[in-house]
Amino acid sequence: MTSTILLCHNTFFYLYLHYRELIEKLFDNFDNVMCAAPWDPYAEKLQQLGVQCFDVKISRRGINPVSEVVSIRAFAHLFNKVQPDVLLSFSLKPIVYGGHAARISGIPHVFFVVTGLGYVFIGNSIKQRLLRMLVKPQYQWVFKRCRNVFFQNSDDRDFFVEKKLLAERQTVVLSGTGVNPAEFCPQTVGIRGFRGRVLYVGRIIRDKGVYEFVNAARKLKRHYPQAEFQLLGPMDENPTAIRPREIDEWVREDVVQYLGETNDVRPYLSRADVFVLPSYREGLPRATLEAMAMEKPIVTTDVPGCRQTVETGGNGFLVPANDSDSLADAIQRFFVDPSLVVRMGRRSREIVLERYDVDAVSNAIVTTIKTSIGDTWPQEAHAPHAQ
Repeated sequence: MTSTILLCHNTFFYLYLHYRELIEKLFDNFDNVMCAAPWDPYAEKLQQLGVQCFDVKISRRGINPVSEVVSIRAFAHLFNKVQPDVLLSFSLKPIVYGGHAARISGIPHVFFVVTGLGYVFIGNSIKQRLLRMLVKPQYQWVFKRCRNVFFQNSDDRDFFVEKKLLAERQTVVLSGTGVNPAEFCPQTVGIRGFRGRVLYVGRIIRDKGVYEFVNAARKLKRHYPQAEFQLLGPMDENPTAIRPREIDEWVREDVVQYLGETNDVRPYLSRADVFVLPSYREGLPRATLEAMAMEKPIVTTDVPGCRQTVETGGNGFLVPANDSDSLADAIQRFFVDPSLVVRMGRRSREIVLERYDVDAVSNAIVTTIKTSIGDTWPQEAHAPHAQ
């Protein structure tokens, strides 16, 4: 008897870049590994690994009830077609839509990965409060009918349990998505000394602390005009997205350099001295782990998901969220004492090797699924996937 697991996300991009190692490990345990998301070029990369990919339309921003029902029906249609034994859904809409559709289609084993609280739960605007009123009962309903929910930090897990969205016994806390330390490793060829290059990597949105980064850069450029403050990442559809014309103004002002987006952050990380992420809240940021694996010191905020990546004074500094002055002061410490870059960068990689190796995270997910399914777990899997 063949066995099938289906992973659902809101982009193939994230499935490929963040969960490739997990997918490869799933091939050791299932005959078929499938992925569903709105189609993008990374679906083809997953297909090269032997994954069957399916295009499912999801609006990342929309809350139109008609389109939301259409999305649930699209998931249910797919589930009825491929009849997976196990569903593993990531992020809010794939969790809610997938959870409802799994109930309709009778998928026996359902698991979810909460990758962070996201826009709905971070802010307190009228729109966000209304969205929370809509989302909470949906989470409660689908969580009651799943096996386990994976979280990327204990703060998010505690939040969901305290809000009575699920039972603590259902929860599993992971070390983020993990990172491959062989793929992300120090690259020092051609690099000489401290250059004062400070790098942010992430979506260009307010909730990631981009405004605080820019304000800190503006303050420090007065004292260190040679410093380079770089933004690397995509524009976004998030309601807190920063408009392109604002970024153009910062570039013309010579406060920051906007590097656009990339499929490979390693060359940019290798040329940076300090990595900065002033986010308001995270699951556990993959970008920070990648920087740590490449021996970069970290300046980030003392908030859930971010604080887990820093030993203060060991591999970097924690600052309050929404505080550009404190952020500037922390970054300035590397200009005053550049030797911190090397010492703290080395400790960053040590922390990754100790806690955040992607193999450990992937093993934790597979082990939890196997334990939860128990006797119904497939005994043999022989998927002929690409290497």
